[in-house]
Amino acid sequence: MALESARFRGDPVLERIARNDTSAFLRFGAKGEHVRKVQFALIDLGFGIPDGATGNFLQQTSAAVVAYKTSRGLTPNDPVAGVGTITTLDREWAMPFADRDEWLSWQTRLIPEFNFTRADELARRRSGRGFVLNPLSAWLPSAFRDGIFTALTALLDPAGSPLGQFTPAASWGASPLDTYHCHVVIDTANVGPAWQGFQGFSRAIDQRMAEMMRQADQAGQEGTPAWTAAYRALLLAPGNPGFTQRIANLLNDIARESQNTGVPVKLVWHTFEHAAWRPVEIGSNDPRRAWLNVVTPVAGPVTQWPFPVTDVAFAANVAQLLGLAVIVDKTGTVTVAAQTRTEAAALAGLDKKRIDDAT
Repeated sequence: MALESARFRGDPVLERIARNDTSAFLRFGAKGEHVRKVQFALIDLGFGIPDGATGNFLQQTSAAVVAYKTSRGLTPNDPVAGVGTITTLDREWAMPFADRDEWLSWQTRLIPEFNFTRADELARRRSGRGFVLNPLSAWLPSAFRDGIFTALTALLDPAGSPLGQFTPAASWGASPLDTYHCHVVIDTANVGPAWQGFQGFSRAIDQRMAEMMRQADQAGQEGTPAWTAAYRALLLAPGNPGFTQRIANLLNDIARESQNTGVPVKLVWHTFEHAAWRPVEIGSNDPRRAWLNVVTPVAGPVTQWPFPVTDVAFAANVAQLLGLAVIVDKTGTVTVAAQTRTEAAALAGLDKKRIDDAT
């Protein structure tokens, strides 16, 4: 059988072991990168090797292999990493967290109750549960709610990215530190007077948000619990219309214009936002950081952003109509707000200062 986990897949020695080539089995005295991979897999599952992943199969590794085989009911439980040991380890790391850096990342991330990992997504899929919209975001029109749920499902896929199974992950999770926003856009070629009007309304929303933040400042320092509670109350305050209803009206008008004209409205997503929480090989302009899906007039799947991942390319190819921030808690409850993470966090009851401290 072929190995599936990113840790083991493609390693010539481990692949030979998986095919039951007994001459490749790992025993006392074995050396090499393949030994180091197995050592890391054991260590990360809690089977200690005090000297660490040295790449040398000595007494400590022998003891860890015996302990692992005993715990998993593998026989014989001798200090040999053969076909049963390697294929069982491979299944444990096949998904999610096949990438060791990803696994390590989630061990130290702050704000745990709002870290919806790919492991959580795997559990959600196995249980058959769907994402649930926070009742405080019930104002969100259905086309945009469905588009957000579609994107989260694709971007958090434990088996790969929207490009296919085993492709490098599009995101390591939805959290206040990663995969927490999208841009509502149309192609620049389609911008006309009506769409320019929507952009003007978005700027007015920004002004209203700035006013509410100044009001919240009277309750306490920005981002603290008192400030968050005050800002949340202002976001939810009734009006003619209130803030969230103004956002709903704008999105409904955008969807109606899209239906009438056939102009596609898209959500553009940026993942791996903070360098501390992304793969070491990914820079700010890496293609793995940008994705999109059409929400109206006809909903579409998530695809990769087809242009360079730069601010210049973004401005040249799409016009932003609104920003939406998305906060997902460990239960899969999704809170959505315009325009920034600050508003979504406030609705979700998350203090902005906790996010600032974490970043």
